[in-house]
Amino acid sequence: MVVFRKGNNSTEMILTNAFFPTRLALVTFQMDIPVIQITTDCVYSGQKGNYSESDRVDPVDAYGRSKKEGEVESPNMHYIRCSIVGPESHGKSLLGWFLNQPEKTTINGYRNRIWNGITTLHFAKICRGIIENDIKLGQKIHLIPADVKTKYELLVDFAREFNREDITIVPVDALTAINRSLSTIYPSTNKYLWECAGYSKP
Repeated sequence: MVVFRKGNNSTEMILTNAFFPTRLALVTFQMDIPVIQITTDCVYSGQKGNYSESDRVDPVDAYGRSKKEGEVESPNMHYIRCSIVGPESHGKSLLGWFLNQPEKTTINGYRNRIWNGITTLHFAKICRGIIENDIKLGQKIHLIPADVKTKYELLVDFAREFNREDITIVPVDALTAINRSLSTIYPSTNKYLWECAGYSKP
């Protein structure tokens, strides 16, 4: 399923992120099928950071609002909130954007944009662990990795891990600070999810 992000056609975004999950919840509830659905930290404004499952969602853009509407209250739907940094097939994730930079280019890395993201590989392993271990989830849980990072720090990590140290990353401040870091009121469940995915710690 394609997830349309900021800047894409708003009708397609609403159909994909809001209408489709609503229909999916109805059909799978009638068939008694549990569904694990990824959702996003963009349901939060980013004004305060350290958002837990008990915090009120307050999206500030069309993408976040469409994802909020897609979080349907249904006992068979299990939403895992996290921030995906990539890679994705269309190459528009942060990681994809970084890896597609020309050789020896210079880019900005924001010091006041903060979150704790995971890769698509991490998320896939988490889902496999949930299925293989028959883990019973509540309706909403935040998936929390070990570290909270700035965008600058994350880009530096990308450069090191993916052998792109030819890229110069300049630490700068964005005009608007955003902190969409997530926390959880279910730390033992978060730890267990990572363990079942094969990681010794988040």
